Amino acid sequence: MNCKERRKELIKLIKEQGIWNLPSYRELGERFGVSYNQIFKDIKFIILNLPKEQLNEVFIDLYQTDLVLLEKVRKIAIDGDDKQRLQASETYIKLQEALTRLLENWGRKEKIADKLETTTRNYTINIKAPEPRKEFVLVANAQESKEEIEEKEDGERS
Repeated sequence: MNCKERRKELIKLIKEQGIWNLPSYRELGERFGVSYNQIFKDIKFIILNLPKEQLNEVFIDLYQTDLVLLEKVRKIAIDGDDKQRLQASETYIKLQEALTRLLENWGRKEKIADKLETTTRNYTINIKAPEPRKEFVLVANAQESKEEIEEKEDGERS
C-alpha cells in the first residue's frame, strides 16, 4: 500500500470513528506496515490539508473531548483526597493550556502574545576628552595661546 492509499484509509477511519477513537499510532502502523512515526506524520498531513468543512468537524470533536476531560478532572479535584486533588489541579491547568492552544491554533480564539524574555544590561562607557590643542584654545570667539591665557589668569590672581 502506498502513501496515498494509506492516507485515504486513515481519512476513512477518522470519518467513521472520529479522531479520538482511532487505534494507537503503533497499532495503525502495524496494520499498514509502517512505523508509528509515519502514522503520526500521515495524520498531521491529513489534518493540515483537510477542507475547511471537514476541519471544523475535527475541531469540534477535539474541543468536545477536551471539555469532557476538563469536567472529569474538575470532579476529581472536588471529590478526591488531597493527593488526587493536587494531581487533578495540575492536570486541569495543563488541559486548560492545551485547550487554549487548540482554540488559538484553529483560529477560534485570539492568540495571546508569546512571553518575551528580556534581560537588562548596564554598560559604562568612559570617554576620554581630547586634549586641548597646545597652540590655541578658543575663548570668547578669540584665539589665544595657552601661555597667554595662563598669563591672564596669573595676572588676575595677583
